[in-house]
Amino acid sequence: MMQDAHIHLQDSGAEADKILTSAKARRVGMFFCNGTSTDDWPKVKSLADSCDGVVPFFGIHPWSADRAVNGWDDILVKYLSDPKACIGEIGLDKAKKNVDFEKQREIFTRQLDIAIELRRPFAVHCVQAWDTLVEEIRRRTDKNICFMVHWFSGSPETAAELIKLGAYISFSPRLIYERALKHRESFSATPINKVLLETDYPYLPDAIARNTQDAEKYFEWLGALYGIAARLKNMETEAFEDKVWENGTIFLH
Repeated sequence: MMQDAHIHLQDSGAEADKILTSAKARRVGMFFCNGTSTDDWPKVKSLADSCDGVVPFFGIHPWSADRAVNGWDDILVKYLSDPKACIGEIGLDKAKKNVDFEKQREIFTRQLDIAIELRRPFAVHCVQAWDTLVEEIRRRTDKNICFMVHWFSGSPETAAELIKLGAYISFSPRLIYERALKHRESFSATPINKVLLETDYPYLPDAIARNTQDAEKYFEWLGALYGIAARLKNMETEAFEDKVWENGTIFLH
């Protein structure tokens, strides 16, 4: 059984219902559905309430940091009254020049503290801010943190440092491309018990997104990702799926 460790079903229109109704037949049992602002949290909650396989993540994405409403953190805590809710998508992104980085950091660290206080796993987005990310998480390492770094784009050395701090490393469909040498190098270096796989659907790499406009193509790409990943780990696909599934259950707190 497969899982998608990072997806935005709330942004998938009519395809979301098609994906969820076809999931069992396509051997996909869990979807970690990430919100990005208070605007989409109600939709994430609705999807999770309607389908046991949807694990809701509520968070302020770094791209949304400058649009966070007053009292957003109190609203977040209310959404986290759902015992299966996690925190995400949160993080830091220095490539997003039009959103003040210090504001991103302020929002991010507040969400980290909420995650620790409520003992909730969280999902992290990070671009060009690895040192700051590691610094902020390291400050909290005595708190038994559990988190995933989604669409990991860093080096094998950065992955190893994050794993020491409690991270699971989630790899994207870029793994399918033989030319994605850095992505594959980091994947190869990540221990199997720390691997997750994701699509970030509907926000796939451009070359994939052009051919992934419907639920059927979504399942094809997810299956291809698992197949390639199993081969790169020199594992039988079924055994690989079982291990990745086991890894994902840590987020079912």
